[in-house]
Amino acid sequence: MKKRILAFAILPIQVLVINSAVKILEPEYPHSIVLLLPSFFTVTLLFFVSINLHKTILKHDWQFFKRKKTRLFLFLF
Repeated sequence: MKKRILAFAILPIQVLVINSAVKILEPEYPHSIVLLLPSFFTVTLLFFVSINLHKTILKHDWQFFKRKKTRLFLFLF
């Protein structure tokens, strides 16, 4: 249950961190790469948290994909 709550909280956490970082950094660094760094680090960190939370599902889906990859690729084309 905790994993599910955290998984649904990842997107609002990203939005809050990015918005607050832009509001804090924008007056000092207008039109700068510095505005992109907090969003990059936030998205990357939460991406790895999400992978860690759902690694059992990813392992199961990867096994399914390996078994059916030829059929799935043919279906794609």
